[in-house]
Amino acid sequence: MAGITVGASRSARRALDSELNMVPMIDLLMVTISFLLITAVWSHMARLQADAMVPGGTDPAPAKAEARLHVEMGDPGKITLHWNVGRTVVRSTEIPRREVVTVERGARAATFPDLRAKLEEEWHAMGSHSSATDPASDELVLHTSDSASYAEIVGAMDAAFGVKRACAGGRACPAFRVVFASD
Repeated sequence: MAGITVGASRSARRALDSELNMVPMIDLLMVTISFLLITAVWSHMARLQADAMVPGGTDPAPAKAEARLHVEMGDPGKITLHWNVGRTVVRSTEIPRREVVTVERGARAATFPDLRAKLEEEWHAMGSHSSATDPASDELVLHTSDSASYAEIVGAMDAAFGVKRACAGGRACPAFRVVFASD
């Protein structure tokens, strides 16, 4: 119980001291806190997953999975290339990792000429977007280790973008769209 005192009275009337019952106020506070905690969980569970890539409703027929070229550069001795359709490996090959390092204006640059040649060979064998009227490019997933240097990553990207295909208007476009995956 809590008490409240207003002050002493000079008259013979009854005292102005009274006791307030705090239990209902504490009960109200506990119910309010419980309500807020429970509704916070409900509001989190009621979120909708939205995808900006889909302007309309869901398509009843799922799109056919396309082959992706995965380039794994985690091993210091070799580079592994494999085409995947979903989780299934369709074709796999390995090349020795040969890196040509140059230093220009104090900056280290790396190139992978064997990788570029092998990427071109693989694209001609398995690439699905080779028509000049096709605006899409084949997807290349570049797997690098966390310890990979910036020069190595840029060198591998340059090798991927070095593979060209014919595009509309007679110009050359990159055959691959590069996506990163870091270990």
